[in-house]
Amino acid sequence: KTGIIQGIRTEFDISKLGYQQFKVDIDLKDYSKIDAITNYLKQNPHLFYITKTAGHADLEPTFRVQGLNQMHEIMDDLNRRFPGTIKNYNYFYVTEMHKLDYMPVFF
Repeated sequence: KTGIIQGIRTEFDISKLGYQQFKVDIDLKDYSKIDAITNYLKQNPHLFYITKTAGHADLEPTFRVQGLNQMHEIMDDLNRRFPGTIKNYNYFYVTEMHKLDYMPVFF
């Protein structure tokens, strides 16, 4: 009722469902398009989460897909949808997550 708890989540072993997780670092040529790209990516059913960052990459979306081909399709679609906007990108296959905290612990 007070709004402290905003959700509860269940985590699945996505590999048993035939999925892989990829993190993508995206550097933009045209930073003015960041909100449009973010909103477009939010519509993708394979997007797990996305962060806007300062320093390393402009955007860091994480996808859960059924393989490398599907990851390539997502990035090819993004390049077609926003031509000349993406300077470059690198993707990383997440093999294991050691810790994922959804609630900070304050002492």
